[in-house]
Amino acid sequence: MVNNIVVAIGGTTHSLVTAKYAVCLAKLLRASLTGVCVVNTKALEELLKSKVFVEVEVREFEQDLEAAGRRFLDKIKKLAEDKRVDFKGKVCKGVVAEQVMRQIEDLEAGLLVMGQPTKQLPDGKIFCEEAEDIFRESKCPVVVVRDAQAVENLYKEL
Repeated sequence: MVNNIVVAIGGTTHSLVTAKYAVCLAKLLRASLTGVCVVNTKALEELLKSKVFVEVEVREFEQDLEAAGRRFLDKIKKLAEDKRVDFKGKVCKGVVAEQVMRQIEDLEAGLLVMGQPTKQLPDGKIFCEEAEDIFRESKCPVVVVRDAQAVENLYKEL
């Protein structure tokens, strides 16, 4: 039985679709839902090393990302409340895959919901190292959300 569902949130429009599907699954399975938004400090450190940003700019950007993550999780909380689903949001800092895996383990999640990687290389191969790591290393079943219109329809019907 699935009692806890984790949804990995990236703060994009597709993440909102992914969250809606996670809300639907949580409602149907009578499970609690935790949204995990990770501030990718590894990427921020790379920006600092490559001198794209100076230290002060990196820290400000990190704070901005954290605040944006909290706002996005607040939107998802409202979506969950509208469907009477228990929701908690967590903003974490670190390497995305490691933080999502930690939350899955800590919460003893029975299911992970994530969006489809959308960044593509010119040769058409999907390029999203973090998402692939999460997908391959997850200790629980993973649902990848793809069809935005089907998700919208399902969410409206609940």
